[in-house]
Amino acid sequence: MGDLLRLIGESLLGLIASPTALLLLSVVVWFVYVQAARSAAVEQYMFGVVRTSTRRQTLQALGMGLLGGALATALFVGLGITFDISFIDTWRILFLMALALALVQPRFMCFAYAGGLGSLASLVAALFGWRLGVDVPAVMALVGALHLVEALLVWLDGHISPTPLYIKQPDGQVVGGFALQKVWPLPFVAAVGFVVAREMVTGQTVPMPDWWPLFGPRTPVPAGHEMVFHLLPVVAGLGYGDFTVTRDPRVKARDSAGGLVLFSLLLLALALGARQVTALAWVAAIFSPLGHDLLIHWGRRREHGEPVFVSRDGVMVLDVLPNTPAAQMGLHPGDLIRAFNGQAVRNREELQAAMEPWSVDVELEVENRLGPSRGRRVVRYPGRVPPLGIVPAPEPDEPRYVTLQMSGPLQRWWRRLRRRLEGRPL
Repeated sequence: MGDLLRLIGESLLGLIASPTALLLLSVVVWFVYVQAARSAAVEQYMFGVVRTSTRRQTLQALGMGLLGGALATALFVGLGITFDISFIDTWRILFLMALALALVQPRFMCFAYAGGLGSLASLVAALFGWRLGVDVPAVMALVGALHLVEALLVWLDGHISPTPLYIKQPDGQVVGGFALQKVWPLPFVAAVGFVVAREMVTGQTVPMPDWWPLFGPRTPVPAGHEMVFHLLPVVAGLGYGDFTVTRDPRVKARDSAGGLVLFSLLLLALALGARQVTALAWVAAIFSPLGHDLLIHWGRRREHGEPVFVSRDGVMVLDVLPNTPAAQMGLHPGDLIRAFNGQAVRNREELQAAMEPWSVDVELEVENRLGPSRGRRVVRYPGRVPPLGIVPAPEPDEPRYVTLQMSGPLQRWWRRLRRRLEGRPL
């Protein structure tokens, strides 16, 4: 085990010495930064304050990406999900496809789409006698394993620092909600098999269990040769994009993570079966993008229920700003402020009037039907307010709102170009 960990560490250090790998990692980090900067700009526009700095969000994504990379390495090396030498060229193509798709839609930075489209292209080309060199079962196993990693990251980090929004619904109602947008850079190690003559195998190899690899390369091994696996550093980017108006962001993210686990296990099963039954390669290649998109649409259909972040008969807390009186009192999204220092409040204007010009030793009567503090409670703050430090949920006649569009740079550029050509304001 010690020798294996040493080899994994040396392989990751090789990433630093590889200009190509560093370039790919830099591109993913750039996507992380751009997404964080866009979220910060929306918060500044809507509420005049940035809840979480762009730098902090970027560093947090890097840290979670390293954790995800460790899990990916454990799946690929520890469980023996291995690849043949064609994987190197295939991976570069899939990575570029994922980046191109992310320019259209951030959530397309997901190898379910790039892997599925690349596999389908290879299968269709084979019908005409062309070989694109894509090992479809191996690519589908790769996608399935990466989505297990994504499920963990969504579970742990998907709900952290969501962007609060005032969203205009199709029926014209303005409600509060959250955009959950994440991109994680993922450096990991994969085992790639090479066929070499037996006399060229040195004593520096690390012995593995008899069952390893669980998912081996399809490359035939001639007599007098052996399959030797090298550990190669790989860079990936995983993206998660969703929104919620009916549930707490933590609940939403964990429901999404559960769906991703089911998707990834089904895809891994199809990939293993495709090694034995060629027809299952078609099923896996189609299921990869289609199943992932159906999972997203299923999650969004659940958002067609009753919106919960709307201020009625009180002031509902949509979000709490860090290091403020509201945070110190333990307020959180879904809390409905019904009274301020014993004075009933029904809307934002009454809450503001109760605080003006300022108050000390504040006491709030709060009701919550969503979070862990269900029911009524009284919270206190010994200092001075305002500022209270909350982002209030919108009221029915809220004039400020956004129309939710989780679009990529190319989509935004195309909309601006159309408006310019049509003479409409940008």
